[in-house]
Amino acid sequence: MTTSIGLAATLVLAAQTASSWECTRVTWCGDLVVGGGGHTVVAGNLGREPIRIQIDGIVRDLAADAGRVAVACDWAGVRIFDPELGPRSIATIPTSDAALSVDLSERLLAIAEATAGVSLHDLHNASPILLRR
Repeated sequence: MTTSIGLAATLVLAAQTASSWECTRVTWCGDLVVGGGGHTVVAGNLGREPIRIQIDGIVRDLAADAGRVAVACDWAGVRIFDPELGPRSIATIPTSDAALSVDLSERLLAIAEATAGVSLHDLHNASPILLRR
């Protein structure tokens, strides 16, 4: 995926959402572009209607793999969801400080927390397991 395709998809999503929505982060989840900003995450592509998900907290960062999106939601922790399922979360991970950044791999989730450092979670089980802080 090139930057121009990502930009085009983001612009399409932004045009289809409320005019006051400010997208500050964008990533790919399979063939869906996922944008987040404020209290809203939007997922879609050029061929389908976007899915809008309201979140607690403020979107600080997004990370995705083929079927999951992790959203750093500031003081509301981290939400992990499948954009195909809409707003239903796969998991919510509370953090000891504001979740500012996330990185997601097939099995691991890293969360940068404001003053608490970085926490590493194993996502292989039904519930995320804290491996290290």
